[in-house]
Amino acid sequence: MRFAARHRPQKFVQFAERIFGLKAKGRGDPDCALQGIDHFEAFLKSIGCPTRLSELNIDDTLIPRYAQDTLRIIHDENGNLPGRPAMTEADIIAVLKAAL
Repeated sequence: MRFAARHRPQKFVQFAERIFGLKAKGRGDPDCALQGIDHFEAFLKSIGCPTRLSELNIDDTLIPRYAQDTLRIIHDENGNLPGRPAMTEADIIAVLKAAL
């Protein structure tokens, strides 16, 4: 969510306002977007849902392989993971490492 919020903060601001009642300084307020994500993560933790790969005993050993395998299975015409935004192999690795 944090990766996507950097590229489309307005959607995450909308989420923060509608779900958690936060008040944004503007449509694309990055602080509000990140606060909404933090609130969502706290909610997930409160119901016992893991929010980190390390909580599932997953370390960084195979992260490059996970990214490569993901792109081997699904990719757009540029070799990126389709999405909003599309993700390169380096993006996937960064997101997975951030989730440790």
